[in-house]
Formats: sequence, C-alpha cells, structure tokens
Amino acid sequence: MSTLTIFVPEYVNVDTIDKCFQDKKSSFEHVDSATFDAAAQQVLHKRFLFLEKEHFLVYFNEGEPFKCHYQSRGVIMIVLYRSHNCEYFNFRFPDVNGLRMTEQKPIHYFVCSEDSHARCHYKATEVNSILEYFDSKDDVDLAKLADIVKSKPYCVQKYFIINKGTEYRAVETNNVENTFIFNFEHRSSIVRALVAGTATIDTLIEKYKRLEYKFANPERQAGFKLRDSNGKIIPDGKEFAIQILRDPGEGSDEEETKGFSSGEFPFHNKDWIDINDSMEDGNDYFLFGHPDGGDIFECETIDDIVYLKHNGGYLYFDVDDQLDDIFIGKAVPTKEQRIQIHYTDDGYICLTGWGGRVYVSCEWIKGSYGSVQVEENVESFEWVSPMKLHLAMW
Repeated sequence: MSTLTIFVPEYVNVDTIDKCFQDKKSSFEHVDSATFDAAAQQVLHKRFLFLEKEHFLVYFNEGEPFKCHYQSRGVIMIVLYRSHNCEYFNFRFPDVNGLRMTEQKPIHYFVCSEDSHARCHYKATEVNSILEYFDSKDDVDLAKLADIVKSKPYCVQKYFIINKGTEYRAVETNNVENTFIFNFEHRSSIVRALVAGTATIDTLIEKYKRLEYKFANPERQAGFKLRDSNGKIIPDGKEFAIQILRDPGEGSDEEETKGFSSGEFPFHNKDWIDINDSMEDGNDYFLFGHPDGGDIFECETIDDIVYLKHNGGYLYFDVDDQLDDIFIGKAVPTKEQRIQIHYTDDGYICLTGWGGRVYVSCEWIKGSYGSVQVEENVESFEWVSPMKLHLAMW
C-alpha cells in the first residue's frame, strides 16, 4: 500500500490535529460532508481515514467503520500501511468507551523541517508518536518544547525526542538539562525503553559509556578509496566476492550445517555474502550470509562517494524497513540510504549506515544462514560483534 487517503470534511481544521510520521506518505483530501459517499470510497480504497473533530473513522473495503481515538492515530496508521486486515485491527485496538485505541500514549517528537522527508519511522515498538516540526535555523528552546509536551496530557510526559538528521536527543521534560544523544540505529529500542520505564536517561548514558568502544566513528574519511586487506586500491568495475570472517565456534552444531543446499559446510569453510534473489513480490533483493561461495560485487565512485554494487544494482539501506536489511536497487542511494565503509586495524572492512555508529552484524542461524542487518536492540548490542569482511578478488 503506497499511499493512505485521509478525507477531511469542511468542519475539521487539520492544522489543529497532531501530526504523525505517516502523514508525509498520506494524501489529505478535503471533501464536502454533505456529498461524501463513504460506500463509493470503500470500493475505490482498501482502507482510508475520515477525520472528525473529536475522533476519526477508519474504513476498510467493507463493513462499518471503526471509531478511533486521536491518541492512537500514529500507530493505527502504521497498522493500515502494513495492510493488516480488519480482523487484526479489531484485535489490535480494543474498544475503550466507544473509541478504538491502544493504551500506549504517544511520545512527542520535535523534528527538523529539513528532515521531514527522510523517514516514516515504521518500527512497531514505538510508532505511537506525534510530532511537530521546527526550522533548522532556530535555536531549540528546550524549556519551550517541554511546555508544549506538558500541555498535551494524552502523550508521554516524562520524556520527549528531538530529531535532526541522523541525530536523536531524548530530553527529560521536568529537567531539560538532562539529555541523551543517540543515533537512528538504536532509536526504536531506546524510545521503547524510555516509554516503558525500563530505562532512564541516566542509565542509558551509563550503558553507552561502557559500549563506546564498540561504536563506529561516523566521520567520513577524506578521499576514501576502496582497498583490499593488503591496502591495494580496488578500481571501479573490478569484480570481487565478499567473505564474512567468522570465529570457528560461532553458530550452531556442525551437523546442522549439512544439507542446507547441495554441499556440506563445516565451520572452517569460508562464509560469503550472497543475494536473496528469490523474491516474488517485486521488492528489491537483500543480502544474507551463506557458506557456499559468494555472489560477485564491484564498486562505483560517484562524486567521491564509493557505492557497492551487484549486477548493476546499488547496495542500500531502506530507512523505513522494519528489519534493517541491506537491499539492492537500481537507483543511486540517497544520503539516508547510503552505506558507509570503515576499515579495521587489520585491513578488513565493516559497514554502517551513512553517518551511523552501529556496525552491520551477521547473526548465524543453524550455522549455515546469516541474517545480515543492523542490530538495533541496545540490550543485545553488548554481545553482538561487527561483521568483518574480506574482499576476495575475482
């Protein structure tokens, strides 16, 4: 579902309704309530919203609409964008005093207007949020933002979030001097922990001090060139495979690696980056780890930025993807989608998102399949190791 339609009757001022991240992907259409034909729209749309002053209606392609509380509009729109059916919606949002809603209050984001196009924030763990935009030229007055949050008792009162680019800042509402800065990769788990009360800004600061050595330096290396482990420059168009360096005991029992495909793969064999090319839904392919040879890659330099490629497609992060996979697509990645390459002290490479601080990792499943993605769960980040890669010339 690419666009969700939101119908706005003449008696509703949409500017008085709290914004949510999904609005930027949605189509707001102003209609005359006297002539609006909901049944006809149900034929045209699988699902849509109709705004009222005190609540809003969610229509599916058949049946009566659900009357919903504005407190839950953000998470409700996420469910609609994920194409869940009417039965799931009915289960997910119970009726509370005549309105469908979730108990989780939305957390308040303040987002730089220049970044309004960047992300939809599809993470299921913290999508119930509302937001306001601020001009990047403005000096952010934390006390003023705290007063805005306090004026909205239906949202989380203890903390709010400021977002500019890839940087996020959690602020304590009653003590705006107490803040914690973090990156996009850990946004979901950090916000979830703050909202649930399982973490505070102070405990997060302490945890990140302990983990600082595991984070990547987000600064980009001037005049960056792709090099092999011997320091030799790899020119654009030169083909290579990408080997994943894995500890001998990492994974499951050795016997479980047999029969995964046509061969047998003991742990001492080399592990490689492969492409999942069995997608049948039109989506871009994505990367995974497999000890059965490797797909072929190359690089291309555009405006001094090195992009990894496979079969004419560019490797990229989909910032709205729920699992933080690395995909392959035809278009040159945007800044938010780029992959940043980092060199290790021993000449190998690791990957992060552009300007990111969290390395891509590979979780091995039964020893013979590696899930390649960014680990965004702070609790498990303490034991997750970066995926170290060796470029093997073809």
